Amino acid sequence: GTEHTPGRAVKTVMADHARSRALLGIPLDAFAAWHDPHAEDVAYWSLAAAYGLVALVALTQLARIHHRVPEYGWTTQKVFHVLNFLCASFRAGVFAFRRVIEAKAMGTGSHRHHHQILWLVFREVALNLPAALFFTTYALLVLFWGEIYYRAKGLECGGLRKGFVSVNVFVYALLIFGCAAVGIFPEQIKTVAAVGAVFLATASLCTACGFVKYGGALFVMLKKFPPSAKGRRKKIAEVGVVTAVCTFCFLARSAAMIGDAIVLANRNSVSNSWLDSINHPVVDIAYYAVCELFPSALVLFVLRKLPPKTRPHEVLRDAFRENV
Repeated sequence: GTEHTPGRAVKTVMADHARSRALLGIPLDAFAAWHDPHAEDVAYWSLAAAYGLVALVALTQLARIHHRVPEYGWTTQKVFHVLNFLCASFRAGVFAFRRVIEAKAMGTGSHRHHHQILWLVFREVALNLPAALFFTTYALLVLFWGEIYYRAKGLECGGLRKGFVSVNVFVYALLIFGCAAVGIFPEQIKTVAAVGAVFLATASLCTACGFVKYGGALFVMLKKFPPSAKGRRKKIAEVGVVTAVCTFCFLARSAAMIGDAIVLANRNSVSNSWLDSINHPVVDIAYYAVCELFPSALVLFVLRKLPPKTRPHEVLRDAFRENV
């Protein structure tokens, strides 16, 4: 009969916020203030504004670099800023329209079933695509550092770039597969969310290990430079701080995802995956501030310095060398 329709399955998986709080071991009274829709709106608009600011800074920095050295084309630094801009822009849009997305995903009216499933898939894309972009952004930074270290040591670094591309293809393929699975089998969203949480935890752990390996290696290499080397102290400080902060943030993200997967495994249903819950904005603020906003702001600050401006005779010299 109608008891097992897709609409009923989606309604079931979207319920049970109170039980999830109890499973987390957090007193219900601690979240009482967040039941106020106005307080929730303030929290999500604050996150939207913070991500909007990060996106604006990244776009401004990209424009400054391109204006300074337009002849360099798409450098790693430029691509990094583009990815930062895309990730932050997606997050800002999702948080700005979070209540609308949730309302549509819950579904109302006689045509609720089909529209509800479509909006549920859209919500999965909106929440998880920025997470994948964030991973790509900082995996690119790890790749950049790894290539610097390998070239300085006279080692072949082509395998690093191939590994970077392969891992990212797998990440986005899994994202597409998960969103498709939610649309085809909405009653299995709990399983999809749990698998996604475990995968993101693994990816975050690997990224943290990448920062430790290549950031640490670059830090040690810079320490061996002569004390009189120009910019040595500044570069050591920049690499050391970024390595420490990014390692901590990705480890924190991994731990949060593992905790979320455990919660999902103990629920009868799922309301939102990957820590995102319209009734838990205080958790979202803490999670996104520590795991995304803080490292993004720090790295943008460290990369604020523009590359040296190329003089006209240097451009002609480089062009001559390329054609010889």
